[in-house]
Amino acid sequence: MENVRLLSTLGLMGAMRSLSSAFETATGIHVEADFAPTLALLKRLREGAAADLVILTREGLDEMIGEGRVIAGSAADLARSFVGIAVRAGQAAKRRCAQPCSQRGPSPIRGSGRAACTSPS
Repeated sequence: MENVRLLSTLGLMGAMRSLSSAFETATGIHVEADFAPTLALLKRLREGAAADLVILTREGLDEMIGEGRVIAGSAADLARSFVGIAVRAGQAAKRRCAQPCSQRGPSPIRGSGRAACTSPS
């Protein structure tokens, strides 16, 4: 049986395990997958770890392309990740800013419509 070696970030572990099983069934090609945090994968790749496919953050992938470790034309965006933050119900939200949000400079986080500042306590 032919093998394919995959190094992937932890964020896609569940999806890749499921897709790998379906791929193996359809093609007979075994996917040997290893999952780790992005920084650990970057270190391993720089130390010479071999892989047929890598799934990294866009920043990590761009670093590997810049270093000539992966084929630039083979890179493709696979998913987007949104990370949120909130205060647990019943807990007081504490403000850590010296100024109200509206008086601070532009922020890519606040500008995304996905985060909000808390009122002063």
